[in-house]
Amino acid sequence: MKRLSIVALLSFLLPGLMPAGEPAPKREFRAAWIATISKIDWPKKSGAEAQKQELVELLDDLKEAGINAVIFQIRPECDALYESALEPWSYHLTGLQGRAPAPFYDPLAFILREAHLRGMEVHAWFNPYRALKTANAYALAANHVMKRHPEWILSKGSYRYLDPGLPQVRDYVISVVMDVARRYDIDGVHFDDYFYPYEGISNEDDATFAAHARGFSNRSDWRRDNINLFVRTLHDSLVAVKPHIKLGISPFGIRKNSDAGTAGMESYSAIYCDPLAWIQDKSIDYLTPQIYWSFGLNIAAYGALVPWWASVMDGLHLYIGQGVYKMEATAAYPSGQWPASEACDQVRFNRATDNVKGNVFYSARFIQKNVKGLADSMRTDLYAHPALHPVMAWKEQFPPNAPFYLCFDQWEAGKPAKLHWDPPAMAADGDTAVRYALYQFSSLEPGPAELGDVRNLLVVTGRTEAEVAPASLNGAYAFAVTALDRNGNEGPLSNIVVIAPPPQPLLAWPLPYQEEHADSVVLRWHDLNLVSRYEVQLGLDSTFAGPLVLHQPAVKDTFLAAAELRAGLTYYWRVRASNPAGTGAFSATGMFRCKRSQIAGVTDDTAAPAAFELQQNFPNPFNPVTMIHYQLPRDGQVLLTVHDLLGRQVAELVNSRRAAGRHVISFNGADLPSGTYLYRLFYEGRIESRRMTLIR
Repeated sequence: MKRLSIVALLSFLLPGLMPAGEPAPKREFRAAWIATISKIDWPKKSGAEAQKQELVELLDDLKEAGINAVIFQIRPECDALYESALEPWSYHLTGLQGRAPAPFYDPLAFILREAHLRGMEVHAWFNPYRALKTANAYALAANHVMKRHPEWILSKGSYRYLDPGLPQVRDYVISVVMDVARRYDIDGVHFDDYFYPYEGISNEDDATFAAHARGFSNRSDWRRDNINLFVRTLHDSLVAVKPHIKLGISPFGIRKNSDAGTAGMESYSAIYCDPLAWIQDKSIDYLTPQIYWSFGLNIAAYGALVPWWASVMDGLHLYIGQGVYKMEATAAYPSGQWPASEACDQVRFNRATDNVKGNVFYSARFIQKNVKGLADSMRTDLYAHPALHPVMAWKEQFPPNAPFYLCFDQWEAGKPAKLHWDPPAMAADGDTAVRYALYQFSSLEPGPAELGDVRNLLVVTGRTEAEVAPASLNGAYAFAVTALDRNGNEGPLSNIVVIAPPPQPLLAWPLPYQEEHADSVVLRWHDLNLVSRYEVQLGLDSTFAGPLVLHQPAVKDTFLAAAELRAGLTYYWRVRASNPAGTGAFSATGMFRCKRSQIAGVTDDTAAPAAFELQQNFPNPFNPVTMIHYQLPRDGQVLLTVHDLLGRQVAELVNSRRAAGRHVISFNGADLPSGTYLYRLFYEGRIESRRMTLIR
């Protein structure tokens, strides 16, 4: 195991001093459990629209923190947080078991759509046997399994669960899971550690053992085999129907105390959980042992358990379950009250241990709440760069083709420029892209080394477009995108697009020294190609050193309204443009003096004009730059050209579809001789022309 002896020693002796700043792997499973039982993580609100908005906000917060997968609980108590003909709608969703959401929506379908757009996997989390956590906690629907098949139910105190030894129970639970697998585009099926109950079991299953012993004489072995048989049968069913679906289980963190020198509960004998059998049978794709203990808890030390689990996986994937809820636990450290460094150190420890391919956090709300700065640490350090999902070598390995036609342009009039591309052609195995990886390279001819460097990975998304934040260092950058299939196989790079930082904008309105402005002014500047956004500053100081009257860092148009200005004051303003390659220089400083309007109300200068008009350029004469204003009453195709007096075209300024409104564009005559020129605007079959004079 890489650096294991040193890291393990640090974990026991100096738990707060794990090495920081290690490069993150390019492939890593970074997941959070979203628990729905008792509304632990979701939904906190009632009503369909409020619940959907809540889920969108949760996904956005998780994505921002670097999470690339969610494990979403859809069957907490033999019920459904999805549309099902087999089991009733969950009490935890609507407050009444069997009642559908109103207005209707399907939470599983909704989270699949939203998470996939964000490039995140969704693993559907089922509790296979729990029928009711607390008896008589709420009214059961008529189609709940406890009503339809009371003979399948075992009781332990107030806990009710399906009897794992009954063949009909095994068939029933598998039918529920397979119904979801067939009808929904899930990425994985996930079970937690609720097999036989933690409350214990003695002779409750006497009749089942007598009737269905399958040749076993030892009841403990038989109980473990009941679980093993269920897992194996489900695995085979998934492979037959949708082999790309990943099957994972999150067992209790201690199998036997003899495994890693611990002194806690043994899941092998307490809840009849035998993960080594699943590994040996290859009946799972991944394990997520719930190692919800700190480095300092000697009876179940994190630094001892992780290496043991990593040593037994036999090529299958291991993602460690981390109990970040302990950050708010009332018990003192090491049992609770984890410091901010504990979870981060655990991630670093996992990365330093061979065969650990990721982490799953219990639970999502502690990331969303940013408990002790956890989400900040993820966003700025641990998960500062996105990661691709690990590839499972035993599933299909054929990569998708490259996406087509990556470009960076202003593909809608009046909208910011974006990187966008077309999906790839179908690969030879019939597969295509389910998500994309967008890269930014400082080398304009990137090779394998640059592609393998996670620091060049900008975005993982399910969309075919991306808005990218400006580079921190200005320069020319190469951008390319790859396609990823359901197993995370990555195809070749698309075409490469090179982007340079945008030039300095030219201000259009108000004109310098203008003194005829009311207390609301629309600031305008000329349109630049290949710009993602503009930053606008307005102040009372020409150096902009003092407090700003208005500061908008992400304007996506070429105008901005400034309101509540004070009469008699002189205002200064400037604009700069950004794109993925960086941020350009500020424009020359504009200035105007504010004068109150003499009429009631303020004209809406952003409204579409009533008529088509080509206005006189300003300044005129000019040397060498002037600005040409025109207005359109409707969206339409526009051609704006410049000609000499012999009718020869010397420049094409616009040839694209433009939105209704007022437009301004600059013309630079630096390469032309002095003289008079015509500029012509073609729009809806009409032509308008004006003269302008260049004096060199």
